[in-house]
Amino acid sequence: FTPVGNKPVVFAAIEGPPGATAEEMTARSRDLTERLRTDPAVQSVFVTVGASGDAENTTSELRSGMATIVLKPREERGVTAKEWQARVAPLTRAVPDLRVSFLNEYGMSDVQVILGGEDEGKLAAAAIALADEMRDVPGLAGVRLSSPPANADLVIRLREAEAASLGVTAQAVAEAARVATIGEMDSMTPKLVDGERRIPIRVKLAAGDRASLDAIGLLPVRTQAGPSVPLASVADLSFEPGATRLDRFNRVPQITINAALDGITLGEATERIEALESFRNLPEGVRHKPYGDAEYMAEMFAQFGGALGAGVLAMMAVLVLLFRD
Repeated sequence: FTPVGNKPVVFAAIEGPPGATAEEMTARSRDLTERLRTDPAVQSVFVTVGASGDAENTTSELRSGMATIVLKPREERGVTAKEWQARVAPLTRAVPDLRVSFLNEYGMSDVQVILGGEDEGKLAAAAIALADEMRDVPGLAGVRLSSPPANADLVIRLREAEAASLGVTAQAVAEAARVATIGEMDSMTPKLVDGERRIPIRVKLAAGDRASLDAIGLLPVRTQAGPSVPLASVADLSFEPGATRLDRFNRVPQITINAALDGITLGEATERIEALESFRNLPEGVRHKPYGDAEYMAEMFAQFGGALGAGVLAMMAVLVLLFRD
Protein backbone atom coordinates (compact mmCIF):
# COMPACT_ATOMS: atom_id res chain seq x y z
CA PHE A 1 0.00 0.00 0.00
CA THR A 2 2.78 2.43 0.91
CA PRO A 3 6.50 2.16 0.17
CA VAL A 4 8.60 0.57 2.88
CA GLY A 5 10.50 3.25 4.81
CA ASN A 6 14.24 3.20 5.33
CA LYS A 7 14.67 5.58 8.24
CA PRO A 8 17.67 5.15 10.53
CA VAL A 9 15.46 4.76 13.63
CA VAL A 10 13.84 1.38 14.34
CA PHE A 11 11.25 0.78 17.06
CA ALA A 12 10.59 -2.56 18.75
CA ALA A 13 8.04 -3.56 21.37
CA ILE A 14 9.38 -5.80 24.14
CA GLU A 15 7.33 -7.98 26.45
CA GLY A 16 8.33 -10.19 29.37
CA PRO A 17 6.43 -13.07 30.99
CA PRO A 18 3.57 -12.47 33.44
CA GLY A 19 4.81 -11.57 36.90
CA ALA A 20 8.18 -10.28 35.72
CA THR A 21 9.82 -7.99 38.27
CA ALA A 22 11.63 -4.72 37.64
CA GLU A 23 14.99 -6.39 38.27
CA GLU A 24 14.24 -9.19 35.79
CA MET A 25 13.06 -6.79 33.08
CA THR A 26 16.13 -4.60 33.64
CA ALA A 27 18.43 -7.59 33.21
CA ARG A 28 16.64 -8.76 30.05
CA SER A 29 16.63 -5.30 28.51
CA ARG A 30 20.36 -4.99 29.17
CA ASP A 31 20.92 -8.39 27.56
CA LEU A 32 18.94 -7.25 24.51
CA THR A 33 20.90 -3.98 24.36
CA GLU A 34 24.26 -5.74 24.45
CA ARG A 35 23.25 -8.20 21.74
CA LEU A 36 22.01 -5.44 19.43
CA ARG A 37 25.13 -3.34 19.96
CA THR A 38 27.24 -6.19 18.54
CA ASP A 39 25.71 -5.59 15.11
CA PRO A 40 27.94 -3.30 12.99
CA ALA A 41 24.98 -1.32 11.65
CA VAL A 42 23.83 -0.17 15.12
CA GLN A 43 24.86 3.24 16.40
CA SER A 44 22.95 3.32 19.71
CA VAL A 45 20.18 1.49 21.59
CA PHE A 46 17.74 2.97 24.11
CA VAL A 47 15.31 0.72 26.02
CA THR A 48 12.49 1.81 28.33
CA VAL A 49 10.61 -0.62 30.58
CA GLY A 50 7.22 -0.04 32.16
CA ALA A 51 5.65 1.65 29.10
CA SER A 52 3.50 0.31 26.31
CA GLY A 53 5.33 -0.69 23.15
CA ASP A 54 2.55 -0.04 20.62
CA ALA A 55 1.49 3.50 19.79
CA GLU A 56 -2.20 2.55 19.75
CA ASN A 57 -1.93 0.83 23.14
CA THR A 58 -1.85 3.32 25.98
CA THR A 59 -1.67 0.88 28.87
CA SER A 60 1.46 0.75 30.97
CA GLU A 61 2.81 -2.49 32.44
CA LEU A 62 6.06 -3.30 34.15
CA ARG A 63 6.73 -6.22 31.80
CA SER A 64 6.20 -4.17 28.64
CA GLY A 65 8.56 -1.69 27.06
CA MET A 66 9.96 -0.06 23.96
CA ALA A 67 13.37 -0.36 22.35
CA THR A 68 14.59 2.47 20.11
CA ILE A 69 17.50 1.50 17.88
CA VAL A 70 19.41 4.18 15.96
CA LEU A 71 21.21 2.83 12.90
CA LYS A 72 24.28 4.25 11.25
CA PRO A 73 23.90 6.32 8.04
CA ARG A 74 22.81 4.37 4.96
CA GLU A 75 26.19 4.51 3.29
CA GLU A 76 27.82 3.01 6.40
CA ARG A 77 25.39 0.24 7.30
CA GLY A 78 24.92 -1.07 3.73
CA VAL A 79 21.43 -2.53 4.38
CA THR A 80 17.92 -1.16 4.59
CA ALA A 81 16.07 -0.99 7.89
CA LYS A 82 13.90 -3.96 6.89
CA GLU A 83 16.91 -6.04 5.90
CA TRP A 84 18.57 -5.18 9.19
CA GLN A 85 15.50 -6.29 11.15
CA ALA A 86 15.56 -9.66 9.37
CA ARG A 87 19.27 -10.00 10.09
CA VAL A 88 19.05 -9.36 13.84
CA ALA A 89 15.85 -11.36 14.38
CA PRO A 90 17.84 -14.41 15.59
CA LEU A 91 19.65 -12.17 18.10
CA THR A 92 16.39 -10.93 19.59
CA ARG A 93 14.93 -14.44 19.79
CA ALA A 94 18.00 -15.57 21.74
CA VAL A 95 17.16 -13.32 24.71
CA PRO A 96 15.50 -15.60 27.30
CA ASP A 97 11.98 -14.76 28.50
CA LEU A 98 11.65 -11.70 26.28
CA ARG A 99 9.55 -11.27 23.15
CA VAL A 100 10.74 -8.59 20.73
CA SER A 101 8.48 -7.37 17.91
CA PHE A 102 9.65 -4.76 15.42
CA LEU A 103 7.23 -1.93 14.65
CA ASN A 104 6.92 0.40 11.68
CA GLU A 105 8.06 4.01 11.66
CA TYR A 106 4.75 5.07 13.25
CA GLY A 107 5.23 2.76 16.23
CA MET A 108 2.61 0.23 15.06
CA SER A 109 2.68 -3.26 13.58
CA ASP A 110 2.74 -3.65 9.78
CA VAL A 111 -0.34 -5.89 9.83
CA GLN A 112 -3.22 -5.58 12.29
CA VAL A 113 -6.21 -7.93 12.17
CA ILE A 114 -8.94 -6.91 14.62
CA LEU A 115 -11.63 -9.37 15.65
CA GLY A 116 -14.58 -8.18 17.72
CA GLY A 117 -17.50 -9.90 19.42
CA GLU A 118 -19.61 -9.86 22.56
CA ASP A 119 -18.88 -13.51 23.42
CA GLU A 120 -15.38 -13.31 24.85
CA GLY A 121 -14.92 -17.10 24.79
CA LYS A 122 -15.67 -17.40 21.07
CA LEU A 123 -13.62 -14.27 20.39
CA ALA A 124 -10.52 -15.62 22.14
CA ALA A 125 -10.81 -19.03 20.45
CA ALA A 126 -11.21 -17.44 17.00
CA ALA A 127 -8.24 -15.12 17.55
CA ILE A 128 -5.98 -17.97 18.71
CA ALA A 129 -6.99 -20.15 15.73
CA LEU A 130 -6.41 -17.33 13.24
CA ALA A 131 -3.04 -16.42 14.78
CA ASP A 132 -1.92 -20.07 14.56
CA GLU A 133 -2.77 -20.15 10.83
CA MET A 134 -1.14 -16.77 10.20
CA ARG A 135 2.17 -18.09 11.58
CA ASP A 136 2.28 -20.49 8.59
CA VAL A 137 1.60 -17.77 6.00
CA PRO A 138 4.70 -16.96 3.92
CA GLY A 139 5.62 -13.30 4.18
CA LEU A 140 4.33 -12.80 7.75
CA ALA A 141 6.67 -12.73 10.75
CA GLY A 142 6.30 -12.10 14.48
CA VAL A 143 2.60 -12.98 14.66
CA ARG A 144 1.31 -12.23 18.16
CA LEU A 145 -1.91 -11.44 19.97
CA SER A 146 -2.40 -8.01 21.51
CA SER A 147 -3.94 -9.49 24.65
CA PRO A 148 -1.14 -10.42 27.06
CA PRO A 149 -1.06 -13.74 28.95
CA ALA A 150 -3.14 -13.90 32.08
CA ASN A 151 -1.59 -12.68 35.31
CA ALA A 152 -1.94 -14.34 38.69
CA ASP A 153 -4.67 -12.48 40.60
CA LEU A 154 -5.22 -12.69 44.34
CA VAL A 155 -8.74 -14.03 44.95
CA ILE A 156 -10.30 -13.65 48.41
CA ARG A 157 -13.49 -15.64 49.11
CA LEU A 158 -15.17 -14.57 52.33
CA ARG A 159 -16.52 -17.40 54.52
CA GLU A 160 -19.85 -15.92 55.50
CA ALA A 161 -20.48 -17.94 58.66
CA GLU A 162 -17.11 -17.19 60.27
CA ALA A 163 -17.21 -13.55 59.14
CA ALA A 164 -20.69 -13.04 60.58
CA SER A 165 -19.78 -14.61 63.92
CA LEU A 166 -16.69 -12.38 64.24
CA GLY A 167 -18.40 -9.25 62.94
CA VAL A 168 -16.22 -8.86 59.82
CA THR A 169 -17.71 -7.22 56.73
CA ALA A 170 -16.69 -7.68 53.10
CA GLN A 171 -15.83 -3.98 52.96
CA ALA A 172 -13.34 -4.36 55.83
CA VAL A 173 -11.68 -7.34 54.11
CA ALA A 174 -11.45 -5.47 50.81
CA GLU A 175 -9.97 -2.40 52.47
CA ALA A 176 -7.33 -4.40 54.36
CA ALA A 177 -6.31 -6.33 51.24
CA ARG A 178 -6.18 -3.20 49.08
CA VAL A 179 -4.10 -1.17 51.50
CA ALA A 180 -1.64 -4.02 52.08
CA THR A 181 -1.18 -5.04 48.42
CA ILE A 182 -1.43 -1.88 46.31
CA GLY A 183 -1.41 0.82 48.97
CA GLU A 184 -3.91 3.45 50.04
CA MET A 185 -5.35 5.90 47.53
CA ASP A 186 -3.43 9.16 47.17
CA SER A 187 -6.36 11.16 48.51
CA MET A 188 -6.39 9.05 51.71
CA THR A 189 -2.66 8.77 52.38
CA PRO A 190 -0.83 10.90 54.96
CA LYS A 191 1.41 13.57 53.46
CA LEU A 192 4.97 14.56 54.22
CA VAL A 193 5.32 18.33 53.90
CA ASP A 194 8.63 19.35 52.30
CA GLY A 195 8.53 23.08 51.67
CA GLU A 196 5.83 23.60 49.06
CA ARG A 197 5.61 19.89 48.25
CA ARG A 198 3.27 17.34 49.84
CA ILE A 199 4.68 13.85 49.35
CA PRO A 200 2.23 10.92 49.81
CA ILE A 201 3.37 8.23 52.26
CA ARG A 202 2.17 4.82 51.04
CA VAL A 203 2.61 1.76 53.27
CA LYS A 204 2.16 -1.75 51.83
CA LEU A 205 3.56 -5.26 52.07
CA ALA A 206 6.99 -6.03 50.64
CA ALA A 207 7.04 -7.55 47.16
CA GLY A 208 7.97 -10.99 48.52
CA ASP A 209 5.14 -10.96 51.07
CA ARG A 210 2.60 -9.90 48.44
CA ALA A 211 3.34 -13.19 46.64
CA SER A 212 2.89 -15.28 49.81
CA LEU A 213 -0.58 -16.47 50.79
CA ASP A 214 0.63 -17.13 54.34
CA ALA A 215 1.81 -13.53 54.75
CA ILE A 216 -1.40 -12.13 53.26
CA GLY A 217 -3.47 -14.41 55.50
CA LEU A 218 -1.94 -12.76 58.56
CA LEU A 219 -3.25 -9.32 57.61
CA PRO A 220 -5.33 -7.83 60.45
CA VAL A 221 -8.97 -7.18 59.60
CA ARG A 222 -10.97 -4.86 61.83
CA THR A 223 -14.19 -6.22 63.30
CA GLN A 224 -17.31 -4.23 64.11
CA ALA A 225 -16.58 -4.68 67.81
CA GLY A 226 -13.14 -3.09 67.47
CA PRO A 227 -10.48 -5.83 67.77
CA SER A 228 -8.76 -7.24 64.67
CA VAL A 229 -8.61 -10.85 63.45
CA PRO A 230 -6.31 -12.47 60.85
CA LEU A 231 -7.65 -12.42 57.30
CA ALA A 232 -7.17 -16.20 56.95
CA SER A 233 -9.66 -16.82 59.78
CA VAL A 234 -12.58 -15.41 57.78
CA ALA A 235 -11.60 -15.95 54.13
CA ASP A 236 -10.03 -18.44 51.72
CA LEU A 237 -7.09 -17.09 49.71
CA SER A 238 -5.78 -18.28 46.35
CA PHE A 239 -3.92 -17.08 43.26
CA GLU A 240 -5.89 -17.59 40.05
CA PRO A 241 -5.28 -16.51 36.43
CA GLY A 242 -7.02 -13.32 35.45
CA ALA A 243 -7.16 -10.96 32.50
CA THR A 244 -4.69 -8.08 32.66
CA ARG A 245 -6.83 -5.76 30.59
CA LEU A 246 -9.91 -5.64 28.36
CA ASP A 247 -9.63 -3.95 24.97
CA ARG A 248 -12.68 -2.57 23.20
CA PHE A 249 -13.31 -1.24 19.68
CA ASN A 250 -16.48 0.84 19.32
CA ARG A 251 -17.53 -0.51 22.77
CA VAL A 252 -17.23 -4.12 21.58
CA PRO A 253 -14.58 -6.43 23.10
CA GLN A 254 -11.79 -6.98 20.59
CA ILE A 255 -8.51 -8.82 20.14
CA THR A 256 -5.85 -7.60 17.73
CA ILE A 257 -3.48 -9.94 15.91
CA ASN A 258 -0.25 -8.14 14.99
CA ALA A 259 2.35 -9.24 12.46
CA ALA A 260 5.30 -7.85 10.52
CA LEU A 261 5.70 -7.98 6.75
CA ASP A 262 8.56 -10.08 5.42
CA GLY A 263 9.09 -9.46 1.70
CA ILE A 264 5.45 -8.93 0.71
CA THR A 265 3.13 -5.93 0.50
CA LEU A 266 0.19 -5.18 2.75
CA GLY A 267 -2.24 -6.00 -0.06
CA GLU A 268 -0.68 -9.42 -0.58
CA ALA A 269 -0.71 -10.07 3.16
CA THR A 270 -4.39 -9.09 3.38
CA GLU A 271 -5.31 -11.45 0.52
CA ARG A 272 -3.45 -14.36 2.13
CA ILE A 273 -5.03 -13.75 5.53
CA GLU A 274 -8.55 -13.48 4.13
CA ALA A 275 -8.02 -16.80 2.32
CA LEU A 276 -7.35 -18.67 5.57
CA GLU A 277 -9.94 -21.19 6.71
CA SER A 278 -10.31 -19.70 10.21
CA PHE A 279 -10.82 -16.19 8.75
CA ARG A 280 -13.49 -17.30 6.25
CA ASN A 281 -15.35 -19.29 8.91
CA LEU A 282 -15.41 -17.02 11.94
CA PRO A 283 -17.78 -18.12 14.72
CA GLU A 284 -21.22 -16.56 14.90
CA GLY A 285 -21.01 -13.16 16.56
CA VAL A 286 -17.30 -12.65 15.81
CA ARG A 287 -16.55 -10.06 13.14
CA HIS A 288 -13.47 -8.70 11.43
CA LYS A 289 -12.94 -4.94 11.72
CA PRO A 290 -10.51 -3.33 9.23
CA TYR A 291 -8.08 -0.97 10.94
CA GLY A 292 -4.92 0.99 10.22
CA ASP A 293 -3.31 0.82 6.79
CA ALA A 294 -5.65 -2.00 5.73
CA GLU A 295 -8.66 0.23 6.46
CA TYR A 296 -7.11 3.18 4.60
CA MET A 297 -6.29 0.95 1.63
CA ALA A 298 -9.86 -0.38 1.40
CA GLU A 299 -11.29 3.13 1.69
CA MET A 300 -8.95 4.50 -0.98
CA PHE A 301 -9.76 1.76 -3.47
CA ALA A 302 -13.50 2.18 -2.84
CA GLN A 303 -13.30 5.95 -3.29
CA PHE A 304 -11.13 5.55 -6.38
CA GLY A 305 -13.69 3.20 -7.90
CA GLY A 306 -16.48 5.66 -7.11
CA ALA A 307 -14.54 8.55 -8.64
CA LEU A 308 -13.83 6.50 -11.78
CA GLY A 309 -17.50 5.58 -12.15
CA ALA A 310 -18.57 9.21 -11.64
CA GLY A 311 -16.07 10.30 -14.31
CA VAL A 312 -17.45 7.80 -16.83
CA LEU A 313 -21.03 8.94 -16.15
CA ALA A 314 -20.04 12.61 -16.46
CA MET A 315 -18.31 11.94 -19.80
CA MET A 316 -21.39 10.12 -21.14
CA ALA A 317 -23.61 12.99 -20.00
CA VAL A 318 -21.44 15.49 -21.87
CA LEU A 319 -21.54 13.36 -25.04
CA VAL A 320 -25.33 13.12 -24.83
CA LEU A 321 -25.64 16.89 -24.47
CA LEU A 322 -23.25 17.55 -27.36
CA PHE A 323 -24.61 15.05 -29.89
CA ARG A 324 -28.21 14.80 -28.72
CA ASP A 325 -27.97 10.99 -28.84
